Amino acid sequence: MTKTLETIMRITIPSVEVQLIELENDRLKLQIDRELWSSSADQVSFEDYRNWRAQCLYASAEQGRLKELPPEVWLLILPEAPRTAIYCPCFSEFSALDWVELLKRHPQLAEFCEDFTLFLCDQITSIILSQPKLLCCFPAESVDWIALLQQDAETFAPLCPDWRFSAEEWGMLLKASPQLRVYCDIKAWDASAWNIVLQSAPHLFQECPCVSEWRTWQWTELLIRQPQLAAFCRCWKNLSINEWAELLSVQPRLISYCPKTRPPAMLVGFLISSPESAVCIRDWSCFSLHDWLLMLRRRRELEPYCNC
Repeated sequence: MTKTLETIMRITIPSVEVQLIELENDRLKLQIDRELWSSSADQVSFEDYRNWRAQCLYASAEQGRLKELPPEVWLLILPEAPRTAIYCPCFSEFSALDWVELLKRHPQLAEFCEDFTLFLCDQITSIILSQPKLLCCFPAESVDWIALLQQDAETFAPLCPDWRFSAEEWGMLLKASPQLRVYCDIKAWDASAWNIVLQSAPHLFQECPCVSEWRTWQWTELLIRQPQLAAFCRCWKNLSINEWAELLSVQPRLISYCPKTRPPAMLVGFLISSPESAVCIRDWSCFSLHDWLLMLRRRRELEPYCNC
């Protein structure tokens, strides 16, 4: 029992050297705090005060008074006084997130970053959007050109080295920045590629030369995303029951294009998306158990109409 108490109450005393370093760090932190926040007798602008504060920190670093500070303190100093970077001994201890914040604010600190492969794709995008001049620092294969062009086409379009994007990517780009149309070779698109692009960029519909080549499932996919193009569809009679159900479950207003005789499976999709239309159904007995399972899984409010 005595040994147990002795073990619990044993205290590890840091070495004298460690204590001196901790005391010096505390003293320097307090001194920096006074320099940063002490008020001046004269009224100065915020910009002047910030410059004076940066000069004080640089002078302290130049005198070697900041060399023992831990990385977390340097991460407070560098954004305010980037000139002190030449005296910072702990760049290798900064994380990717630390570097993102530093580089977005002070791109000149890039020369102190030893490894530009440590960043994730979205971190690289964030840095480059803030500081386009740092584009050359990152490996070409790690740059997300789609994200850059979507966010700032004017800046990055002249810098893009390769415009060979997929149909899905062109759809996203042209939706965000229609002016990028001059960079794409639409003559190389087949019917399938056109269909994919138009799902995101319907303003190009009048330029599409292959509408007549689309199959019913391609029209279904397009109209789910862009119902305003319904007037150009010439194959309504050829849509299958399943295609109608899928289409109406997302775009119920297109039921006006349905054949007069509407099978129950077609109405299932309509009711899933537009349950308030239940008042228009005269005969609920036409729905099978399978139809009800589909409807109730998505729309519990239809339960009062279920007779099975």
